[in-house]
Amino acid sequence: MQSDLIANHKDRIHAELLLARLRQLDGEDAATSLDQADDAIARLESRLADVSLSDAALVRESDAHRESAVLYLALASGLGDEERIFRAMQLANISELARRQDFARDGSDQDGDAQTLRNELLDLARQQAELSARLDQARIDATDTAGELTAELASVAGLQQVAERALLEEHPDFVARYRPVPVALADLRTRLGADEILVAPVEGDLQGWLVRVSADGVASHALEMDNIAASVATLRAAVDAPQTLASFPQEEAHALFAALFPDGVAGVDRVLVYGGRSLATLPLGMLVTEAYTGDLRRAPWLARMVGSQTIGNLALFSRADAQSQTEAGRRFVGVGGIALPGSDGGERLAGLFRSGRPDATTIADLPELPGAAGELNRIAASFPPSARTLMIGPDASEARFKAADLQDIAVLAFATHGLVAGELADLWEPALLLRPGEGDSGDDGLLGASEIAGLAIDADWVILSACNTAAGSSPGAPSFGGLAAAFAQAGARSLLLSHWRVRDDAAAYLSARTVEIAAQGRDRAEALRQAQVELMENRTVADAGHPSVWAPFILIEN
Repeated sequence: MQSDLIANHKDRIHAELLLARLRQLDGEDAATSLDQADDAIARLESRLADVSLSDAALVRESDAHRESAVLYLALASGLGDEERIFRAMQLANISELARRQDFARDGSDQDGDAQTLRNELLDLARQQAELSARLDQARIDATDTAGELTAELASVAGLQQVAERALLEEHPDFVARYRPVPVALADLRTRLGADEILVAPVEGDLQGWLVRVSADGVASHALEMDNIAASVATLRAAVDAPQTLASFPQEEAHALFAALFPDGVAGVDRVLVYGGRSLATLPLGMLVTEAYTGDLRRAPWLARMVGSQTIGNLALFSRADAQSQTEAGRRFVGVGGIALPGSDGGERLAGLFRSGRPDATTIADLPELPGAAGELNRIAASFPPSARTLMIGPDASEARFKAADLQDIAVLAFATHGLVAGELADLWEPALLLRPGEGDSGDDGLLGASEIAGLAIDADWVILSACNTAAGSSPGAPSFGGLAAAFAQAGARSLLLSHWRVRDDAAAYLSARTVEIAAQGRDRAEALRQAQVELMENRTVADAGHPSVWAPFILIEN
């Protein structure tokens, strides 16, 4: 089989790692298994970092690469090898990260030069592949064109090497975003505080692992994926469409906590989460740290003990980025509070969603967001009057937002509906609902993910207090794709997103209060945690103790 497949083909890499793992399980010498596995995983890492490989090709290969990395992780865990465990975890999650970069083909304005260079590189890679195929055929046919094709192939290969070197040397941040490579364990440890841990779920099709990294070391343990998936499904059902807000499957929430944190979280103030598939759809704060069946407001939620944030790209992670950036002098931009069809001013939306977008009658089914304007004004109060830009109601148009100054922003907040592709008829990509333009302006009122990805947004923090903003580009797509990936590509360094439909009063409370606490000097993760605890204990807010009300938001640091 190996002779029939090129060295970096996904199937050959997987076969070699599977063989190494089987040899380990069969009791063969560890050194032999490691040599074979290390060689295969090095080729996998090279493949994932290949800037000349198209995004589409990497997405097609992502599942196979993840499963190969899971095999290497199992082998490393069997040996208790911290460095290899950490490397395998990253490669598995980098493979999953590739599936979320839905809009990397176009690039944002700020990436223009880098994307142009990469497009040239991809074109040269295609030419090289075509010439190689023609040369192989010419040799088979014994034609006299082989010499000419050989020279042409060498020329194109040389140009490709020059373009690749230029991209790597001139645009390292661009490369780190789209082709991240594993970071060194020692480097990550220096960035972790004594009270922080990184937890990285690796979810394979058959086997999963939880890797826990602290300033002191690395630990890993296997996960029973059937049990994990069942627990996640139960807990998501309890918040997505709860039959009642008077109860919650606390036993399931505690069982999942015990599976993920068998040693507990004593001495931990912040949990950094990196990776995951089904687990990426669940805020960890809603897990229960001990057996409990009582008043939800008093339950031992993990959010009572630790703050948590998701790391979108470990290669770009920096602890400094997680600190509050809302100091005086930085700008706030708030957008939302638009009228829906059937409400006052709804006639303005009569021509909404032309050109294959949803008809206005489908938008009329969305709930009103009466607290949106108040939410934005409350957040704005944390900033000096001269540093506030508000686009509310009729001012919250797609055209005005695109024309606005989106540079030097501390907080950019949207208080409007976020829509997932397929959620409404004819909606083909995730979008934020804004006010449409007049007449034939071409602005349909949907700020689509592909449009967002093409903007240049210099923002420390983007808040999407809307429905399903952490969802992927379509139902069943990876979490943190869609709107999250688009804003990250546009330049947002931190995101506050919701995992499910958020009640209007809860969204307004959580987003505004989180910013207020952050403005007092707390880091974002702690600000969100404090806002959540305050809300769950607030008896003036109906059913605030239920996680569907207080737990929908997650913080992502890019």
